[in-house]
Amino acid sequence: MIEEAQSILRHLFSQTITAPEIVWANRELGYLTGGCYCSSPSTIILINSAFKDTERYFFYQRSEVIAHELVHHQRARLQSVKYEEIIAYQTSPNRFRRYWGGIFRTRSEPIIITLFSLSFFVSSLVTQLNSAGWLIRSMTLITFTAYLSFLLIRHYLAMRSFKSAARSFALTETNPLKILLHCNDQRIDAEARKYSVARAHG
Repeated sequence: MIEEAQSILRHLFSQTITAPEIVWANRELGYLTGGCYCSSPSTIILINSAFKDTERYFFYQRSEVIAHELVHHQRARLQSVKYEEIIAYQTSPNRFRRYWGGIFRTRSEPIIITLFSLSFFVSSLVTQLNSAGWLIRSMTLITFTAYLSFLLIRHYLAMRSFKSAARSFALTETNPLKILLHCNDQRIDAEARKYSVARAHG
C-alpha cells in the first residue's frame, strides 16, 4: 500500500518520502474525505477505512490519497498555504484534479461554498412559497457567484505563478517538481516573478 504511493512520489519528485504512522478512520474524516495529514498532537496520516478493501473510493485511488498526504507531511515545516494543495494534487492521475484540485486552501472554504449553495436552494423554495422571496434569492445567488468567482480567479492566478516557477526551474533542473516540493510560497512567487521578468526582456 505504501509502496504504491512511494512509487508515485519517486516518479513525480525523484525522491522517497518517509511515511509517518497511517491510521484507518472514517468518523474523524467523514464519508467524503479520502485522507488527512495531522501533525498534532502526534504526526499521523488518517486514511478513510473504505480503502481497506478497495483501491478506489468515489473519485480517488488509495495510492493517490496516501501520496497526497505524504506530500503534506514532507512540506509541513514550510507552512505553505498558497501552493500547498496545488503541489499535493500533482499526485493525482486525473488532469482535471491536478489543475483544479487545489482551489480550496483551507478547510473552511469548501464549507462556505456548500453553505452558500444550500442558502440559494432554501431561498429558491422560499420564492416558490412567497413572491417576496425573490430578493433573498437574488442576494444569495450574487453572494454565491461572487465567492465562487473569487476562488476560481485566485486559483487561476496561483496556477499561473506555479507553472511559471516550474518553467523557471526547468531551465536548470530536469525535474522542477523535485525543487518545488521543498519551496515555500515566497520562494515560488519569487521564482515566478523572475521568470516573468526574463520573458519580458526577451
